[in-house]
Amino acid sequence: LTVTGVTDVGSVDEGTLVIYTSCGEMTVKGEELQVVELSLDAGRITAEGKVDEVRYADPVKKESGFFTRFFG
Repeated sequence: LTVTGVTDVGSVDEGTLVIYTSCGEMTVKGEELQVVELSLDAGRITAEGKVDEVRYADPVKKESGFFTRFFG
């Protein structure tokens, strides 16, 4: 599994990877997961193992202007 747009890595263990990307927080669940390459400068992480699930956290809704606060 290779992910691009990586800005940070939250946690890594054999069952779960928490990765922060330009699109939000991504959680990868599986078995025997291990990071084989990480380059935050290039914004890339490569992991090996059995991947069972890839999920993005719900994005945080940003309130900005009047109409967003009024109608959103």
